[in-house]
Amino acid sequence: VKQIAAPAGNTATLKPKGYPVMCIKLKEPLTLGATTDIILNFEKSGTKNITVEIKPPGMTPNMATGHAHH
Repeated sequence: VKQIAAPAGNTATLKPKGYPVMCIKLKEPLTLGATTDIILNFEKSGTKNITVEIKPPGMTPNMATGHAHH
């Protein structure tokens, strides 16, 4: 997906099984559990720097905390 629509006043959530963020052309490997800074580019409001936790592909928030339900 090259872009995600997020009209003014609304949100778009980037999450597993939704719109995950894929990092390509990394300068160094990512370490699970570590954090890294990501720059998001918005068409009308410019850029936003955020810090994210590195999680394995397909991991849900509940799995990360050990509270997954079966």
